[in-house]
Amino acid sequence: MMSKILTTVLLAVVFAVWTAVDVSAYLLHAAFLGWVWASVAIRALGAFRPECAPKHLSDVAA
Repeated sequence: MMSKILTTVLLAVVFAVWTAVDVSAYLLHAAFLGWVWASVAIRALGAFRPECAPKHLSDVAA
């Protein structure tokens, strides 16, 4: 849940900077792609945590 809040805040900050500062399109594009890669990596690495592992049906029924 905290991750969703932080992601929303991060997007709001990026959008605010994007509209307030005249940054070149190249830098904004690179920053956006970096953010996409970082979020994918965080989600992929977080999937290996034991508490995030999919539960077997026999574990759920118990």
